[in-house]
Amino acid sequence: MATNTTPGMKPNLTWKEKISRAWSDTTNGSNALIRILGVLAALATFVAGLLSMINFFNMVTNPLSYVLGVFFMIFGIVLTFIELFPGSKLSKVIFSQAKFLSHLLGRGSFYLYLGLLFTCGGVQSGFTSIISFVVGLYLIAVALVFGVWGFTHRKEVSMTEPLNGAANV
Repeated sequence: MATNTTPGMKPNLTWKEKISRAWSDTTNGSNALIRILGVLAALATFVAGLLSMINFFNMVTNPLSYVLGVFFMIFGIVLTFIELFPGSKLSKVIFSQAKFLSHLLGRGSFYLYLGLLFTCGGVQSGFTSIISFVVGLYLIAVALVFGVWGFTHRKEVSMTEPLNGAANV
């Protein structure tokens, strides 16, 4: 990579280098299949949330479906971003505030939570309920894959060393 550096200054990266760094995976044990499953799950979450808001009459009769739709869209956007660009500055901020999303087990647990909300929520009616149920089943399947993969490929934690570099008190 051709970077321009001056002592004491941050390197000037090209757009291609910035994207390459943002795309670099920071999730332990992840691979291309896991990334693809995660991106599809995040996009499905966003689209299902968007579709749940189409029926305006449903907002009056069942406002919970609209609130959940907004949350699903927000979660879908955040998850899509961290699945596509786990090395970006924004993803690192998200990981620092929601540490569990930086690990496959934690992200799998979150997909399980969303999948159960979609399948068991029961706030939709008609065609969107079918879509929500199918998306929920997919999210649960992704959660299982993330959970199994994250559990089998996790780093062993030493019980004698302090976590996160904390000093012994």
